[in-house]
Amino acid sequence: MIRYRGFIDFEQTFTIDDSHPVCSITYSQTEPAGVCLVENHNFRKWKLSFTDSSGHVVTFFNTNTVSLKPGAYSVNFSADGNCFINEIRIDKGKTIVYDFTRNSIYERKN
Repeated sequence: MIRYRGFIDFEQTFTIDDSHPVCSITYSQTEPAGVCLVENHNFRKWKLSFTDSSGHVVTFFNTNTVSLKPGAYSVNFSADGNCFINEIRIDKGKTIVYDFTRNSIYERKN
């Protein structure tokens, strides 16, 4: 996976084994995305899961910044046995901030 803030993550699956000992990946820039940023938490290990309206789930571990396709998401933030769920809307080119200590969601002006 190649991550570039503000663009959808580039993913490609490949196999390296005895019959395919070398792999070459051609990167092409993906479409613009929106950004979700989690701030002000004090956890050492955490998990962010985003579920879109079709039920597709993407999960990230120990990262504060995630670029996603525009749309509505249910966000599950899990850490130390705690689970916090919020609904957010991601728009292309916008940054949505989830401030953990205030339990608030707002758009950051760029």
